[in-house]
Formats: sequence, C-alpha cells, structure tokens
Amino acid sequence: MASQSRARQLLDAVVGVASDLSLPDVLLRIVRSSRDLIDADYGVLDVLGADQRLTEFCRVGVDDELPGRMDVLPAGTADHPVTRASLDVRVWTHGVHFGDLHLGRKQGGAAFTEEDEFIVGALAAAGGIAIDNARLFERTHQRELWLRASNEITGALLGGQHAPTALALVARQARTVARAQVAVVALPHLRTSDLVVGGADGAGTEHLVGDPIARADAVVGQVMVDRTSRLIDDLDEDLYAWLGGPAARSPGRNGRLGSAVLVPLAVGQYELGVLMVARPQDDPAFTEADLQLASTFAEHAALAIEFARAQEARQRVAVLEDRDRIARDLHDLVIQRLFAVGLGLRGLVKLAGTGPIADRASGFIVDLDQTIREVRRSIFSLHEVPAGQVSLRRDLLRAAEDAAGTLGFQPRADLTGALDSLVPDEVRPDLLATLREALSNVARHATASTVQVEVGVDRDGHRLRLVVRDDGRGAPPGLQRHSGLANLADRAARWGGSIDIDSAEGAGFALTWTVPLRSPDVTGP
Repeated sequence: MASQSRARQLLDAVVGVASDLSLPDVLLRIVRSSRDLIDADYGVLDVLGADQRLTEFCRVGVDDELPGRMDVLPAGTADHPVTRASLDVRVWTHGVHFGDLHLGRKQGGAAFTEEDEFIVGALAAAGGIAIDNARLFERTHQRELWLRASNEITGALLGGQHAPTALALVARQARTVARAQVAVVALPHLRTSDLVVGGADGAGTEHLVGDPIARADAVVGQVMVDRTSRLIDDLDEDLYAWLGGPAARSPGRNGRLGSAVLVPLAVGQYELGVLMVARPQDDPAFTEADLQLASTFAEHAALAIEFARAQEARQRVAVLEDRDRIARDLHDLVIQRLFAVGLGLRGLVKLAGTGPIADRASGFIVDLDQTIREVRRSIFSLHEVPAGQVSLRRDLLRAAEDAAGTLGFQPRADLTGALDSLVPDEVRPDLLATLREALSNVARHATASTVQVEVGVDRDGHRLRLVVRDDGRGAPPGLQRHSGLANLADRAARWGGSIDIDSAEGAGFALTWTVPLRSPDVTGP
C-alpha cells in the first residue's frame, strides 16, 4: 500500500511537472515535488550553463540563514546551500548535463534509501523532458515576439513614418523583446568614416542620438563591415563609457552592462548600420539562439528601413520633377510672353514720342522688368533644397532680415542664379560674413534710407557676385584703408576674388564683392 501510494504521488508529480511550460516554474516544481516525495527538508537544483559552470540555482526550503548554520559543501558559489548529508541526482536534457538536484535532511533523521534515489531519479528524468519542452516553448515564444516586432516596424514604415523615427522604433522593439536594458542603432556618418548613434532606447539614452561612437567604433565597425553577428559575454562597462560619450555625462548612469548582442543592419550590398542590445551584468546572458533571432529581426528591420528610404526618395523625385515642370513652363511661356509685351510697349513709346502717354508706357515697362525678375526668382526658388537641409539662398535672406533691426528698415534682396547648387560649401561662410559686415557698415556709417542687396551667379556658373548698394551719405576720404573693408578684401582674395567700391561723399555707396567659381587657381584656405 505504501509503495502504491508513493507511485501515485510520483505520477502526480510527473504530471504536475509536465503540465507547466514556464522554465522557472518547471524547475521550481521539480525541486518541490522531489522534496515532498522523499520527505526531505530542503531541495536545491543547480543550473549549469553551456560551459558547464554554475549559472543559477533554484531552492525550496532554504532560507538565507540556513547555509551559515549547516556544514556547507561548496558547489561553484560561496553560499551554495548543500550539506554533506544529501541525496544528489543529475538532471539530463538530450544527453546534456543540465544540472544537479540536491535533497537534504530527511525528516525524522532517517537516511535516504535506494527507493528514494529511484523515485527522485525517475522524477528527474521526467523533469528533463519537461525542461526540454519549456525551452522549446520559450524559444518559440521568443521567435513569435521577434516576428511580431518585425511586423510592427514594417507596418509603421509602410504607414508613412520617416527613417529617423524608424530607427528609434527598431531600438525600442529590440530592447523590449530581448528583455535588455539598452538598445542602440549605430549608423555611418554621412560625411566621414565615423559611426554615430542613429537611434537608442532605454533609461539614460535620451540624448545619445547624434553622438559619435568612439571606444566601440572598432567592434561595431567590424560587425558592420564583416556583416557578422557578435555575442559579447560581458561588456563590464557603463554604456556611455563603452560608446566613448562626452565626459560630462556621469559614468554609471545606466549601471554596468553585461551580455550584449551586436547584429548588422544590411540590405543587399548596402551596410546601413549595427544594432546593439545589452543586459545588466546580473541578468542572464544572451545565448546563440538569441543571437540568431536578433539577426533575423535585424534583416527584416533593415529591409523595412531601406524600403522607407526608397519611398521617401521617390516622393522627393516626384516633387522635384513637378517643380522642374512648373519652372520650365514659367520660363518658356510666362517670361517669353512678358518679354513680348515689353517689346511691344517699347515700340509704343517710340511712336508716342514724349508726353504723359510715353511716360506711362515707360512705367509699365519698368514694372514688367521687375515682374520678370520676380518670376525668375520664383523659378530658382523652385530648385531650392528641401526644408531641413542647408540652403545658401535661405541663409542669405535670413542675414538680410536680421539686419533690419539695426538698419531700421527691411533691405531689399535680389537673388539670382543657382546659388544652392553652384556655390561651393567652403565659399559660403565668407559670402555670408561679407554680407553681414557690409550691412553692419551701412547701419553704422551710411545713414541710408534704402539698401539693395544683389547676390547672383552668372549663367555659365563661373562667377559669384555680391553687391550691397545704399543711398546714404557716401564714402569719406580714406575709406579704402578701413579695417572692415580690408577684411572683406581678404575674404575675396582667399578665393581669388576682389572687391570694388563705387561711391562719392554724399552720393551713396556700392560695394561689389566678386569671387570666381570652378577656377583651377582657386585652392581655398
């Protein structure tokens, strides 16, 4: 009767262990059922890692004070609660040593019997199968979570989210699914060979986006170039310290990071960047299965990001094509008709001779010329770079608007030619500085009521010309030696150009600043 009762208890225990699919719960059921079956006071299950070293243990009936009051047998850690008077059974999963089950202090002080060892061994064998099932369920669940995260990213990008927003979404999804502390997406810099943080998620990563990556550059860069995923057992560093962030950010803000996974973001022959997720030091380390799931997620995410970029590029091309059509129609139809009307009016002026009718017709001709200039300005504005990018035309207009406060009136600006596309980046700072200084000189010395600013590139794209003209009191004697004009002359000479002054005292002032473009003699500073 006693044997039949224990057999039923063993079967109930096996069914109970096999009914759970959560690995921590399965381990706890194995220890608790084993202890109850043989009337032991406590039970401890060591869990070994892939290198057969103790990674964690599950205990039942062992409190924090017990190891100090017992004859402890070390088993990998200083506080391992196992006594010499214990029953030890190994747990195997698919022929691999998963861990050791220790049961101690049989109630009543009796010794453990062979039947006790057989029952615990049978439960351990069933527990090994349950552990396999729990691991398989966990991997399947993790794969489902990674796949769901990939679908959410794809859906968000197809819904119209921009690429920068997608990078933050990739980092957030990866950190959440991987149960990590931080996630960082590293991207190659557009103008240099360095790497920068394109997206980040996790506590303390709010200001990381845009920061250069210094210390991790070698590791992250190698992953991106080789397109080989990498598993790091222990970073043993704060995130800011590992990335090489600014010293002003205090170390330890994120705590010391432990295990990390780095996977490349690549599509076809293009390397988009690297995704890194990291856990705290005390959390379980990533496994090869985690590395494979993260790699698959990165492949899907990279494809979605590249698709979003392609969509944005197509939209930009469509907008530019539409602008080009409008500009071509304005040039070929509107301006040509205005020219024809202007020529007709000039003929009428000649026929009318002198008098009020001729004067009115001449005024109309002046208005038509101004309208033609405005239409040309509109044509060139259609070819400006999109908002958010660097625009020389926009910077020049802003500089003229900023001068209105010191001048007391708004200067008139006339911008002609393809300034954004033909003026080199290295020349632009000197052009803007010259305009600001010329307007500042007018405000300080000219007592003018109007200022005309003209900036243009000739049709051949060979010469940049800036003219600042006012109706003030003109130039006093010796102005050529003025230090401000000397600075403007130096800025022009730096690019092989020159300045010219057309003024007389009491007759207004005109400064012309000219720089050649595409000249083999211009080498820059």
